[in-house]
This record gives sequence, C-alpha cells and structure tokens, in this order.
Amino acid sequence: MARGNQFRTFGEGEARPADPEVRRTNFRRVAALFRPYRARLAAVLGLIVVSAAVAMISPFLLRAILDTALPERDNGLLSALVGGMIAIAVLTGVIGVFQTLMSNQVGQRVMHDLRSNVYRHLQRLSFAFFTRTRTGEVAVAHQQRHRGRAERCDEHDHVDCRQRHDRARDRRGDVHS
Repeated sequence: MARGNQFRTFGEGEARPADPEVRRTNFRRVAALFRPYRARLAAVLGLIVVSAAVAMISPFLLRAILDTALPERDNGLLSALVGGMIAIAVLTGVIGVFQTLMSNQVGQRVMHDLRSNVYRHLQRLSFAFFTRTRTGEVAVAHQQRHRGRAERCDEHDHVDCRQRHDRARDRRGDVHS
C-alpha cells in the first residue's frame, strides 16, 4: 500500500533522475517519438485554442441576456442569444471530440512505432542470443540497465561494477546503450 493512499501509480517508488543531462536525453528520446506527428499535434493545439476562444464568447452572451434582453423584454434578442449559447456548447463539444480523436490517434501511432522498433530490434538479434537467454531475462536486464548501474553498486566498486555489466551485456549480444 502507498503511504496514506490506497492507490499507487506505476513506478511510484522510482525517483526521477537527478542528473539534468539524463533528463534532457530522456526528453529528446520522447520528443523524437512524437516528431513524425508534429502536424497532428499542432492541429490538436489549434483545436484547444479555438475551443477556448469559442468558450470565452458565452459569458458575453449571458451578460447581454441579463443586461439587455431580459430587462427590455426583447424575445427576439433573447432567442438569438440563447441560440448562440446553445450553438457554442455544441461547437465546443464537436471540437472536443475531434481533439480527443486526434490526440488518441497520435498516442496509438507512437505506441505502434515503439512496438515496431522493439520487434525490429529483436529480429536483428542473433539466433544464439535467444538460445542463451532465458525467458524474462531480457526484460529484467533492460530494467536494470536503465535504472542506473551506480544505484546497484556501491561507490568504491562502481567502475568494476560497470565493467561487469558491460561484459555481461556483450556476452548476451545486447546493443550498447
């Protein structure tokens, strides 16, 4: 159980990398995944801006209803202003649907690209790698490699520990990271 909270998020116990260079590298990797979808992401951002701009009109229509249409008992103006408010609600809903659709498409395509990259990498590995490596060992090695070798080794043994990890990786046939 989490501290004082019954819900845990994925990776809650893992700390954010302290090294700013590692964070920048991670950011660049993630940004590279989204680079092919810049136009769609720009369209989503544009839809967000348009939706916010359209939603800002509604309070002005309400003010006109309360300050002008109701006191003057102008039913035509009241109908037009209420129709405008309804149209704005419908329009922001439609924009929201397209915004959600496009952002989900980008997310699914990025996930597909990630899966394809992993599959391509696995296809390039030698057959000997798969005969030497037990099931699940690849995932564990990947997790350990990307958590940082220094966390698994004490300070005095860090260089020797890094060399052991590099030799083990070379024996497995992994690509150097």
